[in-house]
Formats: sequence, structure tokens, C-alpha cells
Amino acid sequence: MGAAAFVLAEVMQINYVIVATAAIIPAILFCLGLWASVHFEAKKLNLKLKDAKDMPHLKDVFLKGEALTLFVPMFVLILLLVYWLYTSV
Repeated sequence: MGAAAFVLAEVMQINYVIVATAAIIPAILFCLGLWASVHFEAKKLNLKLKDAKDMPHLKDVFLKGEALTLFVPMFVLILLLVYWLYTSV
């Protein structure tokens, strides 16, 4: 949806924020469908949750730096697109 949204904003000569706002509902429905698919497949295969002691701490995950490579570019793009109203036009 990302590249198509930029193309749509360019062709229609409208702000990207308007296109992104219109895509919120389909994105939420997609995530819900994906969650349901994984949930029911796990139920069918009788998969269980891991113990809490086997899970890494959230602080350790964020401090390692792997999470930063995902979240920093996302926040920069959102800041540029929404706060300063950069467009693809």
C-alpha cells in the first residue's frame, strides 16, 4: 500500500496525508485478518505460549539496537509527512 499511496497522491495531486488517512481502515482490517489467521492456525496446531522466563525483556530488545533500525526511520517519515507536510507532489 505504501508505494501505491505515493503514486495515488501524485496522480490525483492531493496531499499524501489524505491518502494515508483513507488507508487506515483497510490497514486495520488487514492486521485483524492476519492476527485471526495466525491465531486459528496456532489453535489448530495446538501451539502454546512460551514461559515468561524464556522471553527477552523489552528493555534489552530496545537497547540492543535492532529495534532502533526499525523505529527511527518510521518516526522520521511520519514526522516529515505529517508535521512538516512534505508531500509526494
